[in-house]
Amino acid sequence: MNFRIIAICAAVAMAAAGCRTPMPPGAATSGLRLGPLFETATDGEGSRLVAVRPFYSLESSSGEGLSSRREDDILWPLGIRSRRDDHYYWRALLFYGTGVDDDATSPEDPWRFRLFPLIYAGRTQEGEDYGAFFPFYGTIRDFLVFHETKFVLFPIYAEGRSPTGTEMRTVLWPFYLTRHGERIDQFRLWPFYGSEERRNLHTTRRNRFIAWPFWNDTSSEGEIEGSGFVLFPIYGHSRHTRRKRGVEESWSVIPPFFQYGRGDDGYRRILAPWPFVRMLDNDGVRERHFWPAYGHSQRFSPPGDGAGGIPEMDREYLLWPFISRTETERDGIRSRVLHLPMPFYFHRETVWPASGAADGDTDGGGSGAPARRISYSRLWPMFSRRAIDGEACFVRVPELSLWSKSEQVERNWAPLWSLYTYRSKPSGAYCNDLLWGLLSWGRNDDGGVILSLLWITLAK
Repeated sequence: MNFRIIAICAAVAMAAAGCRTPMPPGAATSGLRLGPLFETATDGEGSRLVAVRPFYSLESSSGEGLSSRREDDILWPLGIRSRRDDHYYWRALLFYGTGVDDDATSPEDPWRFRLFPLIYAGRTQEGEDYGAFFPFYGTIRDFLVFHETKFVLFPIYAEGRSPTGTEMRTVLWPFYLTRHGERIDQFRLWPFYGSEERRNLHTTRRNRFIAWPFWNDTSSEGEIEGSGFVLFPIYGHSRHTRRKRGVEESWSVIPPFFQYGRGDDGYRRILAPWPFVRMLDNDGVRERHFWPAYGHSQRFSPPGDGAGGIPEMDREYLLWPFISRTETERDGIRSRVLHLPMPFYFHRETVWPASGAADGDTDGGGSGAPARRISYSRLWPMFSRRAIDGEACFVRVPELSLWSKSEQVERNWAPLWSLYTYRSKPSGAYCNDLLWGLLSWGRNDDGGVILSLLWITLAK
């Protein structure tokens, strides 16, 4: 009995702790919290959060000149409903669908319902109704890469049409298939024979197999001209001429394990054997892989774009998949990512250049908006830290999520395991929060002291 009374008192104390949030989360101007289980927050501009964790949460935003948004989560990730203006998307287990809110619905409005992979029904933007019960019979619109798909006792028979007008027909898939359109003609009677012709503005490429996978050949004409073949698993050879790059030729032995390729423009490719040793030099791309011990890939900007030979992408790994590093730079935006080892330590930093800064000046020495830096670090499951420009900062202990930022996790689950958090603002305000508000201390925007114990505010 005594243990039961103690447990009830502890639960009540935890639920009551931090009734008034000393410093509301994010950009919120006010907030109310009952431990980690219940929370509300508003920002005075039409945005609000209501959460009864982990059962339900609601986040919405609206304002002058902004589209309205609402996210409802029910035992996330089991059920969600997302709305943008009048259009919504919902999902519950394997059920999902889209439509228009009731107050704006008309008989012609498009909608969609799915019970994957069995039931498909809906109405298109053009007002055409459709339905299907897979794999028996029906029509599906706007699914995967097809604008329209019809089937009868799949895989016995199916036909489809892509948004570009390409028509596909298959009987006893995958054995018999045809595709015909403006840019492709294909015939397949697998595994005996198959041919395919693909066309674009510059090149026509033809591929063929006989007794797959033993014989495959290819030919092309236009901007790229040449031919090649593979006699699996013995030998393969190809030779192509590119108008702007010259001749490229490759040989393979016991394909795909050993391959060597070269080109007039410096192109080199070596597999010896694949996938363990891979080397590539090709039009601004350089790769050296000795998998899984070490690998290094670089991609350089095209000549003449002012990048000065600096890699757009520089990636390394050591003892894959445990240790990896990636650096990218494009349009002055620099990003660095480090895993050491996955998934226990993760760090990412992104830097935006200052607007109006001189070339190469990403620290804001010029006029205009200053440079912006966002960083995120996680030592799983110990802690995580997110900082903006070294001023606004958020720290959580422990950190059980493997996502650097997930709105759904933050709304529904993360507060449940957040035994300690630290939050600061560019104004200099900060707040330490221990055990869901049992003890909170810091400073507010005016420099005043914040101090609360249990549900009692001692200073604010």
